[in-house]
Amino acid sequence: MSFVRKIKPFLAATLLCAIAIAGVLAWQGGYRLYIVHTGSMTPTLLAGDAVLDGPPKSTYRPGEIITFRHSDLTTDLVTHSVIDVKGGMIHTKGDANRTADVWDIRPDQVQGVVIRRFPRMGYLLIFLRQPSGIAAVVIGGLALILMWRLLSPSAKEETESESAPSQAPLSSPRQLGATDPAATQVPEPPAKAESGNPSV
Repeated sequence: MSFVRKIKPFLAATLLCAIAIAGVLAWQGGYRLYIVHTGSMTPTLLAGDAVLDGPPKSTYRPGEIITFRHSDLTTDLVTHSVIDVKGGMIHTKGDANRTADVWDIRPDQVQGVVIRRFPRMGYLLIFLRQPSGIAAVVIGGLALILMWRLLSPSAKEETESESAPSQAPLSSPRQLGATDPAATQVPEPPAKAESGNPSV
């Protein structure tokens, strides 16, 4: 087994740990991933897209897209564009809507500022939240590992070498125990001394 094949599991585990750590650090830094559910921001954002929000800011300007709570009485979130800031209040509007939103929001109601759009990824995130989605990912991962084991040339060679019967090297007749007859003769037992008095 080559050195690269030996360290592959370690590299995979290291990569997964790095991704997990990066996700935790991003979450602690105020970054959030949201799913767009309606078409109020078409064509900028489409239903089914996912957006990555950075942390809230102290000031906002027209043209920025923010995610916010439109009321203190609800936890529902809205992602719309800033159209104006007056008297410390933020006025918003969906790009596809004809009129501005009926509410004015305070800066502390803003949850984040959109910094990246991921087209159609929201559908994938919704699917992964379901038990069937998690099961599909696990089964798909196992299937990929199995296919890699079956189709990888190095894996094939290793499997063939393990299944081939081991052949013992040819040995000389002496090594196999076929020695000359003289060496195999059983020595005669020593003659017993006759009992009685020795002759004078």
